[in-house]
Parts: sequence; structure tokens; C-alpha cells
Amino acid sequence: MKKEEKVTAVAELTEKFGRARLAILTECVGLPVNQVTELRKQLRGAKAEYRIVKNTLAARAAEGTIVAGLKAHLKGPTGIVIGYDDPVLPTKVLKDFIGAEKREEKIRMTAGVLEGKLLQPAELAAVAKLPKKEVLVAMLLSAMQGPIRGVVYTLSAVLSKFVRVIAAIQDKRKGEGDMPATEGKLSQEELIKAIEGMSVLDLAELVKGLEARFGVTAAAPVAMAAAPAAGGGALGGEGGGAGRVGGGTGGWGGRRGSCRREDGVRRHSRVGTGRQENPGH
Repeated sequence: MKKEEKVTAVAELTEKFGRARLAILTECVGLPVNQVTELRKQLRGAKAEYRIVKNTLAARAAEGTIVAGLKAHLKGPTGIVIGYDDPVLPTKVLKDFIGAEKREEKIRMTAGVLEGKLLQPAELAAVAKLPKKEVLVAMLLSAMQGPIRGVVYTLSAVLSKFVRVIAAIQDKRKGEGDMPATEGKLSQEELIKAIEGMSVLDLAELVKGLEARFGVTAAAPVAMAAAPAAGGGALGGEGGGAGRVGGGTGGWGGRRGSCRREDGVRRHSRVGTGRQENPGH
């Protein structure tokens, strides 16, 4: 690539990374062009996109964005899913796409970052099973209907982030002076904003913590749970509950092939079905 083209490519990626709430790296080897097109179509329905990138340019563009945490994973033939809205839907689209038609041999997730948190492949698979954020909020409200007076101060360490958010709001209101406990209580609007600011992972942890602490079962309203997910038929239902995201990595093996990079550089392709890109570097 010419220097001017590299500058343009980096600027474009930087803008996209700056708006991203989710980024998932994939190793893409031998995926036919028509299947890459299908993946992109499905991701557009989930307000996300898929790009094949040159690692050096992506690493440069990642500086100062949530994608910076993935720089160490930018190796080999790389494709990246960039999600701009609900992070669960693009993750589910990608997981379902990879699982279909034995595509594990041609494309796999290597790492991801969700709202600033670095995730391994097994954790991304768990995220794909989470409900949408709106459903998690409904489940949170369901769990909070139990006997939870003083919940902010008594939950276990898994809910520490939420507790810190609440405490920060109270500290800001109290200032340097001492205020009576009744005056230090959060307003309804402040509590709502604190919940709105939580990521899907934080919400899932909070729901799980409430269930464990108070012996309640959080359930989304039937209408929300039964509603079809956005992004086309490939998504199916909302999937599993809001359990804790687990760690670990899965094995991977397969034959080498090609996916064309957005920067115009093409890799040699030897296997795979469907139309392939011409070889050349």
C-alpha cells in the first residue's frame, strides 16, 4: 500500500474503533467470499460490521480506543467484528455463523473486548448466550422485588462495581461535610442512571448476585423474552440466562485458506469451497 492509502485506512479504522462498544478478533483462513458477504449481511442487522484488516494498521488505529487491549492478539490473517450498539447480538451472530456448516475450520474467535473488558473465546461464547441489555434490566428489576432492603451495602464482592458507582454518587452529594443517612439516600433518577450505565456483563453479574444472595429467581417479562432478536433469522431466541461469564479457551485446527483484507492485500488460498480470492501479496 502507498503511504497515503495507509494513512486513510488507519484514520477510517480509528473512527470506527472510537465508536465501538464491542470488538472481536477472528482468525480467518479459507472462508469463501460469498460466506464473508453473508456474515457481513447478518452483522449489519445487529448494528455491527466485519472487516479483514492488516495487523500493523489495526494496531496503529487501536491506540486510545477500547481495541487497544487487543493489540497483542493481532497476529496472522485477521478479521474483526466491530459492534456499535448492543454487544450481545453481534457476538451471537458470529458464534452461530462459525458453528454452521463446519466453519470452525475456516474462521474462529481469538479474543474480544466488550465495553473495555478483555474476553477470551470461551467468555465470548458465554456472552453470546446472554439476553439483550433490556432483558437483563427487566431481570434485575424482577430480582429486586425480593427482600433487598439495604442491598447496595450488603451484596458480595461480585457486585463491587455497582456499589462503587452508588458510593461515588453519594460522596459527590455529601462533599466534605457529614450528612444524615436519610439525606444521603439516592434519588430515583440517580439509581436509574447508575443502572443505565452498567454494561451487559455488569448487569448479568448483578442479577446473578441478587439471585444467590436472596434466593430469588430473576425472570424477564414474557413479552420481552419471547420477542425475536434483531438481525435476522440467524439469531433465533434470546438464549440462556444471565449466569457469570466463564473463562478458558477452546481448541482449534484446520486448513489454511484466505480472506481478503480491506487494505487490498490478498493472501494465498489453497482450500475451501465457493469462490476464492486470487493469490498475491
